[in-house]
Amino acid sequence: MGSKSLKIVQTKSKSKLNPKQRQSLRAIGLRGISSVAYRTDLRAMRGLLNRLQHIVHAEQVDGPVEQAKTKSDRRGVRVRSKK
Repeated sequence: MGSKSLKIVQTKSKSKLNPKQRQSLRAIGLRGISSVAYRTDLRAMRGLLNRLQHIVHAEQVDGPVEQAKTKSDRRGVRVRSKK
């Protein structure tokens, strides 16, 4: 049986949310209205979605989650050498 993943779409604005709900949006990776995030279907993720059920729409998708490159991955990491 293949692994399950969730397609999560933010449908409403994050204004007028309490701080815990804003942190949950940030943890999922949603940045604005109609932004999409693909996450593995875990109990913890379901708990975050339960907290945000009036703001996001989630549907289950077959197949593994592809890891998208984040902004920090594109930038690379600078290592400073001590002189």
